[in-house]
Amino acid sequence: PEPLIAAGRNPRGRGAAREGIPGGTRFHAQAAPLENRKRWIFGAPPAGEIPGEDGATAALLARGSALLPTGIDGGAGGGA
Repeated sequence: PEPLIAAGRNPRGRGAAREGIPGGTRFHAQAAPLENRKRWIFGAPPAGEIPGEDGATAALLARGSALLPTGIDGGAGGGA
Protein backbone atom coordinates (compact mmCIF):
# COMPACT_ATOMS: atom_id res chain seq x y z
CA PRO A 1 0.00 0.00 0.00
CA GLU A 2 1.08 3.56 -0.75
CA PRO A 3 0.55 6.42 1.69
CA LEU A 4 -2.13 8.89 0.58
CA ILE A 5 -3.04 12.33 1.91
CA ALA A 6 -6.68 13.26 1.22
CA ALA A 7 -9.27 15.67 2.62
CA GLY A 8 -10.53 14.11 5.85
CA ARG A 9 -13.63 16.29 6.18
CA ASN A 10 -14.89 15.34 2.74
CA PRO A 11 -16.66 11.96 3.01
CA ARG A 12 -15.93 11.27 -0.65
CA GLY A 13 -12.22 11.99 -0.05
CA ARG A 14 -11.94 9.30 2.62
CA GLY A 15 -13.25 6.56 0.37
CA ALA A 16 -11.75 7.79 -2.89
CA ALA A 17 -8.58 5.72 -2.59
CA ARG A 18 -10.53 2.51 -1.99
CA GLU A 19 -12.78 3.25 -4.97
CA GLY A 20 -9.89 4.13 -7.29
CA ILE A 21 -11.00 7.76 -7.68
CA PRO A 22 -8.01 10.02 -8.35
CA GLY A 23 -7.35 12.69 -5.78
CA GLY A 24 -5.17 13.61 -2.87
CA THR A 25 -1.41 13.20 -2.81
CA ARG A 26 0.13 9.77 -3.18
CA PHE A 27 3.65 8.87 -2.12
CA HIS A 28 5.11 6.19 -4.35
CA ALA A 29 7.64 3.87 -2.77
CA GLN A 30 11.15 3.92 -4.16
CA ALA A 31 12.48 0.76 -5.75
CA ALA A 32 15.62 0.99 -3.61
CA PRO A 33 15.23 2.93 -0.36
CA LEU A 34 17.97 5.37 0.58
CA GLU A 35 20.54 4.34 3.13
CA ASN A 36 20.28 6.15 6.48
CA ARG A 37 23.60 7.90 5.87
CA LYS A 38 22.23 9.41 2.64
CA ARG A 39 18.70 10.20 3.88
CA TRP A 40 19.74 13.27 5.91
CA ILE A 41 20.79 15.09 2.74
CA PHE A 42 17.13 15.38 1.65
CA GLY A 43 15.89 16.62 5.03
CA ALA A 44 17.03 20.24 4.79
CA PRO A 45 17.20 22.85 2.05
CA PRO A 46 20.65 23.66 0.62
CA ALA A 47 22.56 26.33 2.54
CA GLY A 48 26.06 27.71 2.24
CA GLU A 49 28.80 27.20 -0.30
CA ILE A 50 31.71 24.82 -0.72
CA PRO A 51 34.34 26.38 -2.96
CA GLY A 52 36.35 23.73 -4.75
CA GLU A 53 39.37 23.38 -6.96
CA ASP A 54 38.76 23.70 -10.70
CA GLY A 55 39.51 20.01 -11.27
CA ALA A 56 37.12 18.90 -8.51
CA THR A 57 34.37 21.18 -9.83
CA ALA A 58 34.80 19.85 -13.37
CA ALA A 59 34.63 16.24 -12.14
CA LEU A 60 31.42 16.94 -10.20
CA LEU A 61 29.70 18.66 -13.12
CA ALA A 62 30.89 16.41 -15.94
CA ARG A 63 30.90 12.97 -14.34
CA GLY A 64 28.85 13.32 -11.16
CA SER A 65 31.89 12.24 -9.15
CA ALA A 66 32.02 12.38 -5.36
CA LEU A 67 33.51 15.44 -3.68
CA LEU A 68 36.64 14.40 -1.83
CA PRO A 69 38.09 16.47 1.05
CA THR A 70 41.22 17.24 -1.00
CA GLY A 71 39.07 19.09 -3.56
CA ILE A 72 37.58 21.53 -1.02
CA ASP A 73 39.20 24.97 -0.68
CA GLY A 74 37.03 26.28 2.18
CA GLY A 75 33.41 26.73 3.19
CA ALA A 76 30.82 29.37 4.00
CA GLY A 77 27.27 29.42 5.32
CA GLY A 78 25.22 27.30 7.66
CA GLY A 79 25.72 23.76 6.42
CA ALA A 80 24.57 20.72 8.37
